[in-house]
Amino acid sequence: MFVSQDKTTSNHANKNEGKQMVNIVLCDHRFLKFIQYCLKCVTPLVKVLRLVEGDTKHVMSYNYEVMDRAKEQLSTYLRNQNSRYKKGLENN
Repeated sequence: MFVSQDKTTSNHANKNEGKQMVNIVLCDHRFLKFIQYCLKCVTPLVKVLRLVEGDTKHVMSYNYEVMDRAKEQLSTYLRNQNSRYKKGLENN
């Protein structure tokens, strides 16, 4: 997307902001790692929301099972460091 001829010849691509954006996306390895991190954290949650919002009404125990699986996936991805994924729960 950032290297297509349409994008590289656009007015925005020649501006300083456009050049900075291309530099971040294409050259900064932290950006892609951050995007990967976000996707891995959000994907289990989106799956739960899609299930709950769907037309099919599941038994509540099934919904809890799906939520538990999502928590396990997050826990595994975050290397079981509770402080990284239970921070907001401590206040409740």
